[in-house]
Amino acid sequence: MKTLIIPTHIGTEIQIPDDYPIPPVGAFFWINFHRFTPPDEWEPVRRVLEVNSLSVSVIDRDRIYLQEGSINPDVEDSLKIFRRYWEKNPDTRPPGF
Repeated sequence: MKTLIIPTHIGTEIQIPDDYPIPPVGAFFWINFHRFTPPDEWEPVRRVLEVNSLSVSVIDRDRIYLQEGSINPDVEDSLKIFRRYWEKNPDTRPPGF
């Protein structure tokens, strides 16, 4: 499993599948956060997602640190990779995609 570190006041960590695509640093990161976030940590994550999207900040082997916003506005290439994965794993697709 890979670990996502989400920028909340407690630094929420969630486990995602090893084969889930990771975009380059600065690109938006999409996943069905609700499905993977532990129930007791969902509210802080939900509040972050209400006001901003998340992007990759640092990749340290199997630990992926996310940040609010994006420094790379060109998302089409990353989105294609996610869509291919979501076709095979629809439960990982975030709402609205």
